[in-house]
Amino acid sequence: MNNCVLCCRESDKLLCLSCGSKSSSSSCENCGAENLGVCRECYDKYRILKAIETLQGMEPFNFDDFKDEEELGSLLFWILLREGFIKKHVSGGGNGFIKNQGLNSFRTLYVLSEKCDDFMELNLGFKSAAESLLRAAVRPEEFMNEPYDSPGDEPHPEKLNDDLRTQEAGPDGDPNALKTGAILENEPVHHTKAEETDQTIAKEAPAAESHQRKDLLPKVPVSGLELCSGCQKELETETEMSQGICRECSRRLYALESLERILTIFEAGDEIKVDVYTAGMDDVERTEFTAMIWILEEFNLLEQDGESGTCRLKPEGEVQKFIIENVELKGLRSELEEPSRTESTASSEEGELECSVCREVKPATEFNSSDGTSPMCRECSRRRCAADALAEIRKLVEPGVEFAVDDIIENEDERFIITGHIWLLQDFDLIESNPAFETYTLKPDEELRAFHEAYGEGELVTESDMIRTCPICGRKLKKSSFYSTIDGKRDECRECYDRILAWDIFRNIREVVGEGPFRREELAEHFDEPGTLDAGIWTLQEHDLIEEGPEGFLLKHNPEIEEIYLQYHGSDAEETLDTLTVKPEETPVTGIEQEITAEPVPSEDTAHRKEIIYINPTGESLNLMMNGLVSGNGLMDTMNELGDLLPSMKKCMILRNDECFELLIELTVEKESLDDILGVLEAMNWENRVRKNS
Repeated sequence: MNNCVLCCRESDKLLCLSCGSKSSSSSCENCGAENLGVCRECYDKYRILKAIETLQGMEPFNFDDFKDEEELGSLLFWILLREGFIKKHVSGGGNGFIKNQGLNSFRTLYVLSEKCDDFMELNLGFKSAAESLLRAAVRPEEFMNEPYDSPGDEPHPEKLNDDLRTQEAGPDGDPNALKTGAILENEPVHHTKAEETDQTIAKEAPAAESHQRKDLLPKVPVSGLELCSGCQKELETETEMSQGICRECSRRLYALESLERILTIFEAGDEIKVDVYTAGMDDVERTEFTAMIWILEEFNLLEQDGESGTCRLKPEGEVQKFIIENVELKGLRSELEEPSRTESTASSEEGELECSVCREVKPATEFNSSDGTSPMCRECSRRRCAADALAEIRKLVEPGVEFAVDDIIENEDERFIITGHIWLLQDFDLIESNPAFETYTLKPDEELRAFHEAYGEGELVTESDMIRTCPICGRKLKKSSFYSTIDGKRDECRECYDRILAWDIFRNIREVVGEGPFRREELAEHFDEPGTLDAGIWTLQEHDLIEEGPEGFLLKHNPEIEEIYLQYHGSDAEETLDTLTVKPEETPVTGIEQEITAEPVPSEDTAHRKEIIYINPTGESLNLMMNGLVSGNGLMDTMNELGDLLPSMKKCMILRNDECFELLIELTVEKESLDDILGVLEAMNWENRVRKNS
C-alpha cells in the first residue's frame, strides 16, 4: 500500500498527477515524475478544478467540445454532469439545442452550474498544493537550486529542499505526510480567507491523522466500506456505501454487462431495430432491453437515428477497446454479490419463490416481480410471450405451409409486430426458416398445441385466416390457393379464377373468328406479340376449350366453365356479349368492321400484380426492375402500355405462372428522368415498392 502525496490516504492504486498513468508508488513509472502519485479522489478533484477553469471561457459548450479538447475528454464530461458541475443551457428561445449537420440534427448545449464557484473557492488551497507539486516535478534539474520568483515570503527551493532533508518524519514515520505539510506551509501568503482555511486544514491533517491512519482506515477493496472497490474513490451516498462501489463504476459495469449481452445477439457494427426486436417481449423485458440500449448510448457504444428509430453498434475496434478497458470491473460482481448471498442464507425461504407455471422453487432474482399473487419466473415469462405470439401467428398461418411475412400482413404497420412474433417463435424452435427465400414454416400442429397448452392461455385456434372459402366453388382452401392483389387476396381461388380468364380468352377469340375451324395466322394480325397469342391458345388447351385438327383449330364449348364465368360476372354478361358476336358464315364483315370487332373486350382484373421492385444506381443511369403478374388477356394490354418505354427496355422476361404470365422487366433510365418515368408507371398502376421500403 502507498500513500497519496496530497491527502496521505493509503491506496493500492496511485495515479500520476501529471500524466494520469497508474503507478505502484509515488513516482510515475510512465513519465518518470517523482512525488506525484495521488489517489483517484484527489486526481479527479484536480481534473475537475482544471476543467472548470478551461470551460469558463468556452460557455456554452456541447459534448463534442469535450472530445476535441485535449485536457477534457468524454469521461470527464460524464463526471461533471453526474456531479452537477454542468447543466443544460436554456437559451432565450427556451431550448437547449443548436442545429448541426449529420444524423443528429440537434446538439445539446451545457453551461457551468452555480456549484462551480463554491467548489473552486473551497478548494483553492488544494489546487495550489497540486500545482506546486507539478511545478517542482516539471522544472528542469538545473533550475531546482536557483531562486524561484514567487509572491510574498515563499522561501527559495534550495532552502525548502534542505528543510525536507533535515526534518524528521511524522509521528507514524511517513515522510510523505511531512512533504505535503512543507509544500502547503510554503505557499504564497496572499490568499483568500477560504484558501487560508483550506491550507490550515491541510497542514494539520497529517499530524492529527497520521498516528491512526494505518490502524483505523479500512483496507480496500472491501464491499460496503467507504472506498469504491473499483476506482478507490470515496463513496458519498448510503447507496454507494451499501454496494461498495461508486455510481460511475456501477454504470460502467452495467454498460459492460449490457454490451456482452447485446453481442450475443448482434455483432459489432450491426443495425438494431429496437421496435422489431422487442415486439414479442413483455413490458419488463422490453424495458430491460431499452435500458441496455440507453446505457450503451451513454458510453458512446452505439449511434441512434431518431428519424428511423434504429441504432447501430460501434465498430469492432471501439467495442473491444471498451471491453478491455473495463474488464477488471467484472471481478467486482462476485465480491458485491457475496455479502448479499451470505445475508440471505438466514432467511432463504424469503429469498425463494415458486414459479406458478413450472412449479420450480427459484431465487427471487430470477423473477420479474415477487409481489404478485401468481409469480412467474423469467424463463416461463418468455415462454408465455412465445405462446401469445404463437396464438397470433396461428390465426394467420397453417402448420406446414411455407409463407413469407408479406403473405400474412395487411399493411406495413403490421410488419414489425409479425416479425417480432416470428423471431420469438424461432427462439423456442416452433417455426422453421428458409433464409434463402425469407420464408417460414410452422412446426406440426401437435407440437404447437403441446407448447401452447403448457405456457399459453385459452385455446389455440384450429383454423387460421389462411383457410378461405371460395365463393365460386365453395371449397375451403389455403390462403396460398388465392391470388394476391394490391389490396389483399382475391375472393376466388386460383383454379376458378383461371377458368374465368380462360373463358374470357375463349370469348375474345370467338368474337374474331367464330368457333372455327381457323388457323393461327388468321389471329396473328390481331395480336401485337406472337407470344401472347400462343399463351392464349395454351390456356384454352389446358382447360379443354380448343382442339387442333387437320383444318386448324376448333373452339369447344364447356358448360361447366361457362357457368363459373356467368356466376362471376352475372348472367347478363354472356347475353350482352353474344349480341355483338357475328359468326363469319352468316354475315361477312368488312375490313373496317373486322378491325373494330377484333379489339378485345377489356377485363377488369387482368393484372394481379404490377410492382417496381428495385432501383440500382449505375453511374449516370439507373437500372429499374419491374415485376408483374397478369392474365393471358392482360399481357397484351400491359405490353402495349409500355410501348413508349421500349427504347429504355434492357431486358424483358415472360414466364408462365399458374395460367397467368409473370413479367420481369429491366429499364435503363437517366437520373434526371427518373421521376418522370416513375410518374408514367404509377399512372399505369405500377406500384412503387422501392419508395415504401426505403
